Amino acid sequence: MRSIRERSITPLWVDDYYDGPLTGFCEYRGKPYYYVVQNDEWVFVHPLKDETWMAHWSKHQDFREHVGGHWDGIGFGRPRHEPLQKAKPQDGWNKFYDKYKAMSLPEPDELPPSYRFCIGDEKGRRGRRLYARRMRMERLEGA
Repeated sequence: MRSIRERSITPLWVDDYYDGPLTGFCEYRGKPYYYVVQNDEWVFVHPLKDETWMAHWSKHQDFREHVGGHWDGIGFGRPRHEPLQKAKPQDGWNKFYDKYKAMSLPEPDELPPSYRFCIGDEKGRRGRRLYARRMRMERLEGA
């Protein structure tokens, strides 16, 4: 594995969240990727096809317009206590949710992951935080 600086991975937005980000979109070396957190330790980073990226980017722009940008910039290993933006009033949310209720977007993890990195270890939260500062990323075989 080779070391990378945490700031070289830029979280763009969270797609799924439960006691921390589970999936979302990030940027690494100027390219968009989809990330999946597994077992609060490993993050698998999937490359995206152009049409997949554009579909999810468009959906996210609609989300920001009608619901809010409160999921922007949150990423793995970086809890944020206050969102950058507040959620918009709920009376406009249905414009977004009704539009995407029946629409199916391409799966962002349709391509195998190119990278994985560890954000934790078995020593507990304190160990995870210390390790997260020295994230290590490795290119996976066949990527």
